Amino acid sequence: MQAFAVDAELQMPESKRCLSGGGLAALMGDEGASVLDGLSVSQVTVAMNSFLPELRRCASSEGPVRAKIEAEIEVSCDGTVARVGFPEAENHDEALLSCLGETLSHAAFDAHDMHDGYVFGYALRLDLPRRRLPREEIPIAKGVSLRDTAPQSGTRSAI
Repeated sequence: MQAFAVDAELQMPESKRCLSGGGLAALMGDEGASVLDGLSVSQVTVAMNSFLPELRRCASSEGPVRAKIEAEIEVSCDGTVARVGFPEAENHDEALLSCLGETLSHAAFDAHDMHDGYVFGYALRLDLPRRRLPREEIPIAKGVSLRDTAPQSGTRSAI
């Protein structure tokens, strides 16, 4: 299993006021057709395109991540993400899916009028380079890191 890290600095977006409409009664117009809009393709595209760079935090320190994963995202009417799922991701690393789900849950969308939530599918094509560790965390031998080998002030070297 690969190691993935989610940056704790990622903030949840503020919720917005839901748009009017919603509920089962609003679903059916005079002719029985849906009168709710949810989010437009343009709104989803703008929100996702601006947020996708955040997925770089799911890069692995063990090697590059290259994957095609279908995400299913439910957006509450207040523009916050209610749920992220990966319906056909049985062949992908659970740690990667967890990182992607946690990160995507921080995406911000426009408010909409579907009070039961708006669900859309999104194809993620990941090509993430290996995440580099900070210099002091680079292991040089099992159980030893560069930090462990730095000379302590006030000590003498035997060499």
